[in-house]
Amino acid sequence: MKALLEYRTDVNVNEGWAEKGSDPERVWSTNNPIQLCHDIFEHLNGHIKIGGYFDEHEAFGAMWFIRGRHGVLDVHNSYSEYTEQDFLQEVAVNTAYQLSDNVVGKDNYKLFPANKVSKCLPYQPDYVTNVVADNIAYKENSEFTDKSRIYEEVEKVYLAMYHGYKAAELKYKRCDPFSLFMDSSFVIREVMEEAEEFECYIELKYDLCDKKPAEAKIVY
Repeated sequence: MKALLEYRTDVNVNEGWAEKGSDPERVWSTNNPIQLCHDIFEHLNGHIKIGGYFDEHEAFGAMWFIRGRHGVLDVHNSYSEYTEQDFLQEVAVNTAYQLSDNVVGKDNYKLFPANKVSKCLPYQPDYVTNVVADNIAYKENSEFTDKSRIYEEVEKVYLAMYHGYKAAELKYKRCDPFSLFMDSSFVIREVMEEAEEFECYIELKYDLCDKKPAEAKIVY
């Protein structure tokens, strides 16, 4: 399989890399290979859905399946270790950002018992609810002033994450997704500087059956 990366400026005037053809208003440019691999491997619905409320939470679930169990979760900074609380904090802040604009989760996710969800994900809905409540902007203009209302949305977030977790489990069943993710980030990093200098694309080739190692090369 392949992913083609281009160097560009996004809607926030950030210069960096992103998947070719992705919307610069939804997919931000970055010089961090971890973020690039997050977009490639953990956003299972493709770059066209990145930035959407549901896709972002499904990607959190895939992120936990691929990296959470190995403690490597920081998509924004480095390869530093993240705890479960760090992960849930990021989930909650993202949820608060969406709810501040009164974007709500959909109700058509299949319902799963909490004990099933908690076997896959760090299940702390009360903690996430409290962090969301503390981070919602413009509270006086939001319908989410009641914690019970926020809790309802957090339950939907968990269902979305569970859906993403199970989808990743199915997609990567023939490979070691953690090694695939990290190896891909390493090979991308190796060619980024040269590709930027010569204004080229980066082509990432990877295999979902663990038959070939990930490879990144410069293409014109």
